[in-house]
Amino acid sequence: MGVNSASLTVLAGLSRAGILKGDVLTFGRHNTFFKARDLRRANDAFDLGLSDDMRVKISAERFTEELFTALGATSCQSIDASDYEGASIVHDLNLPFAASMTQGFDFIYDGGTTEHVYDVAEVQRNVARILRVDGYYFATCPTNGEPGHGFYQFSPEFYFRSLQRSGFRIVRLYLVASQIPMQWYRVQDPHEIAGRVTFLSAEPIYTFVVAQKTASSGASGMPMQSDYEEGNWIDKKDHLVWDRSLKAKLLRAAHRLLVLRGLWALNVLARNVFLSGAAVWSTSSGIQRVNIVDDLAELKAIEISKKAVVRGS
Repeated sequence: MGVNSASLTVLAGLSRAGILKGDVLTFGRHNTFFKARDLRRANDAFDLGLSDDMRVKISAERFTEELFTALGATSCQSIDASDYEGASIVHDLNLPFAASMTQGFDFIYDGGTTEHVYDVAEVQRNVARILRVDGYYFATCPTNGEPGHGFYQFSPEFYFRSLQRSGFRIVRLYLVASQIPMQWYRVQDPHEIAGRVTFLSAEPIYTFVVAQKTASSGASGMPMQSDYEEGNWIDKKDHLVWDRSLKAKLLRAAHRLLVLRGLWALNVLARNVFLSGAAVWSTSSGIQRVNIVDDLAELKAIEISKKAVVRGS
């Protein structure tokens, strides 16, 4: 568990947008997995104003409390099931938090913890319990290509449905390919595009999700995948309506042979040998490759606009 160059980039963007602030909690006491040059790039990209000495000092620390403080936190605590790394709160995330911790934090960072906790639903409930309304949750997790890393790999759909059910809105959700050169893909809500968001990948891919808690409690009941949630399965209708014409069958066969067997294999080779191919090949709509600095810069404009509306009301 830690902050690497990819998660550092997002944290820097959230700091610049005024989102990373207040009382911060990290799931696990996170190690520093980035270099001084990574912090310099983030500092320059988002105009954070960190001095050379500060960047070197932060990068040399084993743990990340000073990083979060430099990025805007007024306090930074960590929680773990064991005190072996000196976490400030010892608690098993499989178990509910005590009432005394309810709505006690403004920002939660989960840098690769949830996939190692068996009771994922309880983790989500704990996030909702201890995050203050209008606070933010930033999580990173494996989504494809790392089946032995932890208990789970999580699809984008999981976060859209589970967090929205818990009273959150998804601010950003990315697929991240961390092999150099790093690639970022922004993902739409499957519910909004009325279809599943699917992809293939040339390397292990992580999901990075940023969500804001907008309500003190979420909806009742369990989350359901969006294309089932519409209710077609209740009406005994096929939720996947296939065109069974000869033309459609030929097009599907051509896609399997030419795209999945041919073009995709060449693209994977290009990515692994020349580092120039795409790491994620979308097999549906809803996935768009983005420049992460430009995309996160939009958050600053959004936050400024929201504050202006509040002042004017």
